[in-house]
Amino acid sequence: MRILAASVCCILFGCSTSPAPSADLEGRVDEKMEAAAAALTYPPGTYITVESYGGSTLSGYRIAKILQQKGLGVEVRHLCLSACAGMIFVGAPQRRILPGGVVAFHGSDAGFLLFSRQSLGKDVPPIYSQTRLVSAYEMSLYRSAGVHPSLLYAQYAKAGKICFSSDDREVPSKGTFVLGTRITAYAPSSATLRNFGVEVEGENAEGHNGPGFYLPENPSVSISLDNGTPLTPQAVDTQVRAMRIYRC
Repeated sequence: MRILAASVCCILFGCSTSPAPSADLEGRVDEKMEAAAAALTYPPGTYITVESYGGSTLSGYRIAKILQQKGLGVEVRHLCLSACAGMIFVGAPQRRILPGGVVAFHGSDAGFLLFSRQSLGKDVPPIYSQTRLVSAYEMSLYRSAGVHPSLLYAQYAKAGKICFSSDDREVPSKGTFVLGTRITAYAPSSATLRNFGVEVEGENAEGHNGPGFYLPENPSVSISLDNGTPLTPQAVDTQVRAMRIYRC
């Protein structure tokens, strides 16, 4: 069994019990994957394969910048979730999804900060300085990739209901502003991705019928699919403004 220790994604997505396809970059998005990306020697224009349940957003940012510098595209044959989707896939200079491949997002720090301002009428407490830092990296990567930043907000709004206390007198471990989404991720259609400036070959989650499905090797993970009209940047602000606080 794959163990994703000390990972948000291990809590959210669990561990796969079936072997994943071999890929150029696979496993947890972390410093080890950064080193693997730095060691890639393919010529510019090559598509490298990636297989990951996610991990560190900052490592995902650094991997995406490496791929940009090397001119390497990303190909998803199986799963690219959370930080893999939000940073590596979006940040890559070219992107391809093969039939059966799934690219699914689970929240973003930038989306969390926007929700706080929209629904609470104030910014998160100073203890969330790391959240602000990660948000800045997210915004920077999306700008460099030519992607509309509202996709970060869409990831947060579409991943599921959220719940946290608005009492800023306690530390996060006591329940202050603790993010508690449902165990879901959001797999936008390729049409939606293109609406946000994410050019992609192939169809996301092709062959999976919405509005949701369960990954065969991990039935505790629900993936919400686009259903009907693709989401647009213009619709995101309306969605985020309509979000409400759900007390944990």
